[in-house]
Amino acid sequence: MADVEKLRKVKQCIDSLAEGLNPFTGQPLPAEDIVNDVRVSRSLFLASAFLQEQMQGTPAKKNGKKQAFRLSLEERERVEFSTQPIPASGLARRMNEVVSTQDCKKISYRQITDWLVEVGMLKLVENVAGRHRRRPTDSGEKLGISVDNRVGQYGPYQVVLYSEDAQRFIVDNVDAIVAFTVSKEKGTQR
Repeated sequence: MADVEKLRKVKQCIDSLAEGLNPFTGQPLPAEDIVNDVRVSRSLFLASAFLQEQMQGTPAKKNGKKQAFRLSLEERERVEFSTQPIPASGLARRMNEVVSTQDCKKISYRQITDWLVEVGMLKLVENVAGRHRRRPTDSGEKLGISVDNRVGQYGPYQVVLYSEDAQRFIVDNVDAIVAFTVSKEKGTQR
């Protein structure tokens, strides 16, 4: 909340300067002031528009392709974190629910867990059937990633769970997760 409020105040200050007004008093600035130069004024309006996009999320591209997943600062504040540990799929769903634009891709639990493997919070472990499963590393366990044994309709299984601290870590690093996913996709499309 504090980050969004700071951005709002900065945007208001930039808007005032772009309009040739003193941001603190609202009085017009002298005509010879540098902010009254057309190039400076345009630059300030562009900076203001950029801040607006950052607070609301990036607008959709016009070419019909969906953009990569993105959470604005306001949307990040609306993500509901669970006090009880939840799977990555549950956190991905909560993140997708707060995205305000329909023109961006959804984030998947696989994108989250692949990135966690990349940064050393999860590791791939081969189970008795020879299949690779993701399990927390020591660093991951310290962050709040754990494994729980459960029983489903097909018998016992293990699920990786993320504490509230781990959930916040993931949301705080969503830009890095998306960048990793995009670079990985570009690498496989060559």
